[in-house]
Amino acid sequence: MPFNRRDYPANWDDLSREVKNDAGWRCEFCGAEHGKPHQFTGSPVVISTAHLDGDPSNCDRVNLAAVCQRCHLILDRSRHSRHRKENRELEELRRIAGYVARKLGVVPDQGIPEEVIERMRTLSVPPSRTPSAVEVLSRE
Repeated sequence: MPFNRRDYPANWDDLSREVKNDAGWRCEFCGAEHGKPHQFTGSPVVISTAHLDGDPSNCDRVNLAAVCQRCHLILDRSRHSRHRKENRELEELRRIAGYVARKLGVVPDQGIPEEVIERMRTLSVPPSRTPSAVEVLSRE
């Protein structure tokens, strides 16, 4: 998962280094060694510290493991899948906002244009919720 520093404790660097040192800078799942070619991918191995439950605030030692990038991706697969779904939904909302903006005669650049947000307010739609094109057009 993407690393967002504010989600981690202040001593994360020390905790992470300790986990990797304890594992001898080898993946605790497949044994791949940091800096060496990975036995399955051939790519240089980069050892990182993973939260087994996916929660960066849970830094109990039993929840942390030294892992190669391949095993980290496998470990986080379901969370990545969920993020892909959320990203697809956001993209659909952007398309709808663009359609609404064009319908109102404005050209969207990035985000929802202020004119669209204002129009959404007049339609009693909270700006945090992009309405469907059908909803907007049916209120006109």
